[in-house]
Amino acid sequence: MLDYNQPIDRSRPDAPRQKPQAGFSMLELANLLWRQKIAIATAALLGATLAVTVGKSVTPRYTATAQLYVDPRELQLVDRELTPRAQDVSGMSMVVESQARLITSNSVLLQVIQQAGLDKDPEFGGGADGRSVVSALLGLIGLQPRAPSAAEAKEVQLAALEALNRHITIRKTEKSFIVDIEVWSTDPAKAAMLANTLTSAYLAESRNSQASAARRATSDLSGRLKELRERLRNAETALATYKAQNNFVGTQDALISDQQLSGSKDDSWLRPFADSLGEDARTFACPLLGGDTVSTPGPQMISITAFGRVPKGRMVGRTGARPGDRILVTGTIGDAALGLDVLTGGTAARALTSDPVARDALVSRYRIPQPRNAVAQAVRDHASAAMDVSDGLAGDLTKLCAASSVSATVDVTRVPLSAAAAGLIGRNVSCVETLLAGGDDYEVLCTVPPAQCDALIAAGQAAGVAVTIIGTIVAGHERPRFLDGQGQELVLKRLSYSHF
Repeated sequence: MLDYNQPIDRSRPDAPRQKPQAGFSMLELANLLWRQKIAIATAALLGATLAVTVGKSVTPRYTATAQLYVDPRELQLVDRELTPRAQDVSGMSMVVESQARLITSNSVLLQVIQQAGLDKDPEFGGGADGRSVVSALLGLIGLQPRAPSAAEAKEVQLAALEALNRHITIRKTEKSFIVDIEVWSTDPAKAAMLANTLTSAYLAESRNSQASAARRATSDLSGRLKELRERLRNAETALATYKAQNNFVGTQDALISDQQLSGSKDDSWLRPFADSLGEDARTFACPLLGGDTVSTPGPQMISITAFGRVPKGRMVGRTGARPGDRILVTGTIGDAALGLDVLTGGTAARALTSDPVARDALVSRYRIPQPRNAVAQAVRDHASAAMDVSDGLAGDLTKLCAASSVSATVDVTRVPLSAAAAGLIGRNVSCVETLLAGGDDYEVLCTVPPAQCDALIAAGQAAGVAVTIIGTIVAGHERPRFLDGQGQELVLKRLSYSHF
């Protein structure tokens, strides 16, 4: 307590004040750390222990990625249409989006679960480890574990399905047909296996879906085609009945009677001609599609245009002959030229006056040539180049070689001849040039690799058509050479019939 009655002694000096020392002392810091060394070491040990514990408790995740290219054009299915409609880019993108959703559909994921055995994998809700322990314990006491019921198996499967869904991520880049499939797992090998299995399961499911849709579309189209065929048959039957009842012949724009077809009063040829044409149409499955009619004061003339069909990419043209290929022909050569000579009263007619069978056979070959449709399939399967012999064997072979940029040698003694033609050649009534250049044979001329010749010849025999090797394709651009029995080249004055 202050005594205010006492006088203030101003003579005593104030007590001196201590000033804080400026600066930092490393020695003091070292002393402080040394005194707290136990606490610091303990804290460091605890931190390290905690870090290891946390690291061990966090399970690592490994992600595998599979990239899938989805082509929407391959997913367009025919549905009661002969050709699929084109889609724009947005439509294609929607198709790809739907396929991305298909990847995580239950049908695809259940296949993955079954193939990878995920219903027994603890990572995906399976209980393989627990069941194995229980099974071992029960086995020690002689008991067999109870098989899971259908409901339990279904529950395990659904748990695996839900877990697998959580492990999958589907990514699709905007305006792209690439779909990324990401699958994670605690095992890197398992993650890669699941990504690949999921991709394979999707592709299998997609193929099955397309096949099912194609079968449905095929069934629908077959039904439509059957209906259209029936309607066409009914229409053809009705038309044929009408024409037969009214003595009419069909043309492109109108129906006219037989009497109007010709300006000539003598039309007795028309009925046999029409009957024969109908017979050929039925024999060779070549329906009459239509026609046109014009009149002329000149002789009767009929022009027929025939359309053939061949499987796409299978047509055998004239440009495929290669050096080393063998040259083959069907049937016999030269009969039609001799038949024309008989009809025009030539030397062949005079020579065959006493042999009506041979004369009629040659005339028939000229008037009624037989198309070799029976060997068409074999020619497509084995020939490298082919054409028909219409203008003459020598000239038509020359055209084939020119188209293929090759040449050829032909052994004339191997050219197949009928008995009638061989007889006339043997008696020097006709010459080889007439047979090789006469034309109108309508046999098949083709070139075949040597390894394929036996197969083509055998196919011809099975179809009742003789096929003969007559020469070989060689390199070069010269005109084909025709050699006699002594290997000498025959000089042909003409190669074929000339249209001009």
